[in-house]
Amino acid sequence: MDLVSRKKTWLLISGIVITLSALFLFAGWRITGSPLNLGIDFTGGSIVEISLTSDISESQVREIIQGLKIGNVIVQSIPGDTAQEKHFLIRTPVLTQEKVVELENGIKDSFKEVTILRSEMVGPTIGAMLRRQAVAALILALVFIMFYITWRFDFPFAVATILALMHDVIVTVGALALFRFEINSPFVAVILTLVGYSVMDSVVVLDRVRENRKLHSGTAFSKIVNMSILQSFRRSINTSVTTILAVLAIFIFGPIAVRPFSFGLGVGLITGTYSSLFIASMLLVIWQEWREKRFRTYARKVNESRKTRPTKRKT
Repeated sequence: MDLVSRKKTWLLISGIVITLSALFLFAGWRITGSPLNLGIDFTGGSIVEISLTSDISESQVREIIQGLKIGNVIVQSIPGDTAQEKHFLIRTPVLTQEKVVELENGIKDSFKEVTILRSEMVGPTIGAMLRRQAVAALILALVFIMFYITWRFDFPFAVATILALMHDVIVTVGALALFRFEINSPFVAVILTLVGYSVMDSVVVLDRVRENRKLHSGTAFSKIVNMSILQSFRRSINTSVTTILAVLAIFIFGPIAVRPFSFGLGVGLITGTYSSLFIASMLLVIWQEWREKRFRTYARKVNESRKTRPTKRKT
């Protein structure tokens, strides 16, 4: 099976998916004013978790809370400790301490047998700091990965790996933008986890390329890469499938609060496996073909200049 010969197809698929991810982010920005559904960890705001034993729906809770006139309110239902108990997360913009007390009193007056489990507030300054720290953590991780791959393998290997990682991050963020999952602190853990997983997968393929390059020194580089992909294919797929099944179980049977984390991680695992096999390797082949073409062009120009150089006659 010659996978490398179809490298333009694999890269075209990635280009289409990246374009769609960019469109999802742009659409979210145009419709809601923000590309992603940022939670209070990044934007700042207040969150109140309540417990109810009465039979009441999420829409009813939202209607009552909105009647308190405290601004834009997001109500999310989460499983309770028992079948009769229901928990609700109430997210609001940044409120003053007086408004928070007013909200808690309004909740107690509106519901029977209600228990306020927690009340937290994150200021906009802390949210901005968390955004900066998240971006800094991602950039720092990419820099260290690039240094490691360059030291362990070669600079072209590092460039191909970093481009594949950027592909994974963009696609994952685009998927989260499409389904409007709330982005909070666990989002940083999702991105860093998929970066580490994708690097591990890429290193397996790159290590096979390096070993096969030594064993088959006279073989074309594209054939060596294709051989390495086929040797690593089963291992990468088996590892990814078993991990994705575990993440899928968390998404389906786990609490609603961890669904954004499990969804982002699942998308990252899929795109990370794809990029390790079909993006990083193909970019490496394209790089090598460009270097060989450049060397041949340079050698041809040198030969032509030698032929056209006038020869000196002996007197």
